[in-house]
Amino acid sequence: DFPNNTTNVQVCAGSKLEIGLTKNDAENESSFFIQKADIANIFSTNTGKFSWTPTNANVGIHTFEIGVRDNACPYPEDTVKTFTIEVTALPIFDLGPGDTLNCNTGIDYNPTITGNAPYFYEWTSRSSNKIISTTSNLFIDNLDSLKIDTFDVVITDKFGCINTDSVHLRHPIQAKFSPIKRCFEDSSTFNNLTKSIKGNITSYEWNFESTKSGIPNNNGESPIVLFPNLGNYTTTLTVKNDLGCTDVF
Repeated sequence: DFPNNTTNVQVCAGSKLEIGLTKNDAENESSFFIQKADIANIFSTNTGKFSWTPTNANVGIHTFEIGVRDNACPYPEDTVKTFTIEVTALPIFDLGPGDTLNCNTGIDYNPTITGNAPYFYEWTSRSSNKIISTTSNLFIDNLDSLKIDTFDVVITDKFGCINTDSVHLRHPIQAKFSPIKRCFEDSSTFNNLTKSIKGNITSYEWNFESTKSGIPNNNGESPIVLFPNLGNYTTTLTVKNDLGCTDVF
């Protein structure tokens, strides 16, 4: 028998099945043999174990007639039992390739699933490494704060079969710069690394903590400024494009 004295077992497609049969033989002189097998080469008569990783192509019930042959006296005989392995399909869905999103709009991912309902959901943000939703859909309504992220979803069906997918989302404009450090009384150059994935950039606005530095805002792409005193200055870059999108770094 299978463990727990059963003759059937269920396995999810894509999961490895590793299960052995038990036999009782006082003389320990019996051996397994295969009388019938729907799937070849997954049962070992030497070890008495099934070892198999089925795919969605194997979904269904598969029958195996496995026997034990006892040639020892006083009662040599064969005993045959029928065992079934039921392969359950994974939940099938596709979130798509991801997208560069329009600014100031939300997005709703609600995958259509083929499989065995009900389903259980777990949406995770890679940037925070936290579960952000356990509902059937992922709705994001604040893309300006999102910037860029990849979201993973794990969907589990009623049999415990699991499938995963991910989607990569990008904000249409990504402000970024890298300051080049200088010694005091040397000019500082700000290397602009901004990207506009959708639309064309229409304006840059740099703020060099003007109340402290006395340096006015600058609208250049990569400005060069001279800070008046030693210290730390918070610099902010605000970028806009012709689609009305704004990003701040």
